[in-house]
Amino acid sequence: MKKLLLVFSFLFSILLFSQIDSLIEFNSVKVYDDSFIGLEVIALPRSENDLTRNFPIELFSDGKFQNSKNSEEYIQKISGKKFKIYDLKTTEKSTEFYFTNNETVFRWRKSNLSYMNYERFLLSSPFYERIKKKISNQTFVYADQEFQFDNNSNIDSSAIKKFVTKSIDFYPPNNKGSRTYLPLIIASDINNKETIFNVFDFSFNKYYKGELYDLALELKALKEKRKQIIEKKENEIRYSSLIKKYGKSIGQKIFEGEIWIGMNRQMLLDSKGKPTRIGLITETKYGTSSQYIYEDEFFKTLTYVYLENGKVNAIQYN
Repeated sequence: MKKLLLVFSFLFSILLFSQIDSLIEFNSVKVYDDSFIGLEVIALPRSENDLTRNFPIELFSDGKFQNSKNSEEYIQKISGKKFKIYDLKTTEKSTEFYFTNNETVFRWRKSNLSYMNYERFLLSSPFYERIKKKISNQTFVYADQEFQFDNNSNIDSSAIKKFVTKSIDFYPPNNKGSRTYLPLIIASDINNKETIFNVFDFSFNKYYKGELYDLALELKALKEKRKQIIEKKENEIRYSSLIKKYGKSIGQKIFEGEIWIGMNRQMLLDSKGKPTRIGLITETKYGTSSQYIYEDEFFKTLTYVYLENGKVNAIQYN
């Protein structure tokens, strides 16, 4: 009965992980637990860069785990092959993984400390297969950042870009820093410019079907049209109100944002709105003088309007 429960527990952990392991990359996980037991990983093929350096792995030999002696051991026993995690041990500082493919057994320790950089040489097989299934020879959309598209109004077409997949494979690195081939997605954008995605950094929270790009453009056009309709209606209401308030001649000038000597304070506010800031206000026995300053952010200009007893008596442009 106990054996049956253990077998059931093992199968359940594999089933549980099968629901999540294809959505996330193995190396990006911060906390590992027993649900990772049974996960299949791909050991990336060894590159020819710096064959003198070895991987921090321990091969099981002569009844114990021993440090890999040379790069040839990695090439012969691990490079390009698939393994499954059959056990793991987690401490506060690191996680120790045990891998097997029925021919080779090895152990690898991954630090849990965020500042500890290490070379990624193991790739989640379900994650990689999911990417190939989703985007091989297909058009897809990739966002600059993670978005939630539950509400269509949140879609921003400027933040998402359309690509066509050309190939997904392991490619030799361009620099001498990597000891393995790199899992890369080679794609081209709508301008036929080649773009390279590293599978390790690929996020399904940024990936969407190609149709979303067209939907985003359509929604953007609809929102722009709606905005124009609203602005047109608001302008019609404002125009009608100003004509009724000041008459056709003056109302037309105020609607078009004109200012002139002799207009009163309310006309100025109806024409230009509230000033960016109010300058010096002076009160004398002859009345009150004030300075209204309007800033045009687009043209980077300033307009100074001087009022004397509530009427415009001077205008200065800068």
